[in-house]
Amino acid sequence: MSTLAPSALALAPDDLDNSLFFYGTLRDLDLLALVTGRESLAGVRLTPAKARGFRVERVAGESFPMAFGDTLPEAAAVGLLVAGLNTEERERIAFFEDGDYALSPVMVETLDSPPRQVAAAMFQPTQRLRESGEPWDLDAWVKHDKALALACARRQLRYFGEVAQPLVETWWPDIKVAAERELGSPGVAVNSGMTRDDVQELARREPYQAFFRVTEMEVSHRGFRGGVSAPVERAAFRIGPVTTVLPYDPCRDEVVLIEQWRAGPWVNNDLRPWSLEIIAGRIEPGENPEATARREAVEEAGAHLRRLEEIGRFYASPGATDEYIHAYAAEADLTEVDGVHGLAAEHEDIRVVKLSYWKAMEALARGELTAAPAALSLLWLARHRDRLRVDWRQV
Repeated sequence: MSTLAPSALALAPDDLDNSLFFYGTLRDLDLLALVTGRESLAGVRLTPAKARGFRVERVAGESFPMAFGDTLPEAAAVGLLVAGLNTEERERIAFFEDGDYALSPVMVETLDSPPRQVAAAMFQPTQRLRESGEPWDLDAWVKHDKALALACARRQLRYFGEVAQPLVETWWPDIKVAAERELGSPGVAVNSGMTRDDVQELARREPYQAFFRVTEMEVSHRGFRGGVSAPVERAAFRIGPVTTVLPYDPCRDEVVLIEQWRAGPWVNNDLRPWSLEIIAGRIEPGENPEATARREAVEEAGAHLRRLEEIGRFYASPGATDEYIHAYAAEADLTEVDGVHGLAAEHEDIRVVKLSYWKAMEALARGELTAAPAALSLLWLARHRDRLRVDWRQV
């Protein structure tokens, strides 16, 4: 199934009051079936048509189109007239349009012979969408963007009937990134594209190797204005890859933090060298980041994790250290999680701090959480909490 064939079934008169006219991605029958929740479009009446007085362009920064008024005599939005959908199917379509479009009445002209004028409704863009000045082509969209659109729609429609549409609007960037990962797509990069090939390492020394390492180096690298920099000396504190995890109980709406003495605040003369943090640990050789999260959760808090969701991957302080963090949030039953934990062999003395979501956010607002991964993870949870309370209650 792909785009509509010219032999589509014509509209019956009793369907006209409920007709929808699509000029964009919902002309694709695979996407239309997915969005309406149908296994097939049998019984749905599909008629090629056009709406005069409109021009269709790609939305700026997106792969889907928008239609807006055009006074040129030849201006027309070519599309598909759809009738025979029930109320829930129409509501699913409105949910899919995600607040970027609103239904407006329109007169369309069918492309059969003889042509007929039909009253229908069409999704027109809200003010927050901007045209790109570039025409939009369905065949090009099918070739380059359809697979990602289907993956996004499958994820988005999971929330139909579960949450209000405005919530899903805020989740859209994460829905899209998750769909890109599902397809093995890197998405659209915003960095400069420079790589290790643009750096020349002239010298390297390791003056300290113990619990951590220090590497000193001399490098030249390509500059943003062109050319190559003069040799510069730099040093990095070597820690390597680590995993952090924030356990969250969606039923109790609670999180687990931990508290322990830390050398950094101590040498910084901090009045309180005990740090409120999230569970964390180095990734052992041959261990994947998720396995580290599960192991450390048991060692540091006695918590057994269920589903994990990646928060992100990032450097703690790229100007000074190679510490590369794989950050997660994890579903957990926190009913019995409490007490003091840690490995005796590593001289760990770790107190479990179980808090309601709101108490944790109050602690963050008061400045009690001075460890960056804990603050970042709680801010991520603030953005995703409503979604997780839906996702993690689904089997």
